[in-house]
This record gives sequence, C-alpha cells and structure tokens, in this order.
Amino acid sequence: MHHDLTLYIDNHAIFAVSRTISVAIELAVQGFEQTLNWLSHNSLTVNPTKMELMIFTPHRANPNLIGGHIQGA
Repeated sequence: MHHDLTLYIDNHAIFAVSRTISVAIELAVQGFEQTLNWLSHNSLTVNPTKMELMIFTPHRANPNLIGGHIQGA
C-alpha cells in the first residue's frame, strides 16, 4: 500500500540585509541552504516553482524619502 502526504507552508521568508545586493543575496542563499538541509534531514522537500527572490532597495531619486535635508528647515 502507498500513502502520500503533502503539506503546504505558505508566507515564510528568509530575510537578509546588507549594504550591497550581492552580499544580501549570498546571505539569503546561505539561509536557504540551511533550510534545505533541515528539510532534507526531516524527509521534506521544497517546490522550486513556488519560490522567488525579492530584492528591495531604497529609491535614490528623492533623498528626502530616505533621509537627508528636512524640507522647511
């Protein structure tokens, strides 16, 4: 007899912060590798089609949005 159990875990993230995008990506990949190792150790896998890398950077066009000169000062 064969049984299959599929579990879905949604809305989780590996969060990495750095001064450069490349270092943040490297840190996120390290966290992802640790996650994959834990999942594998517990006989679990991931669906690569359900994953994405999202990068957020400050918008440099308007320095008033991220600090700098205070208008009216």
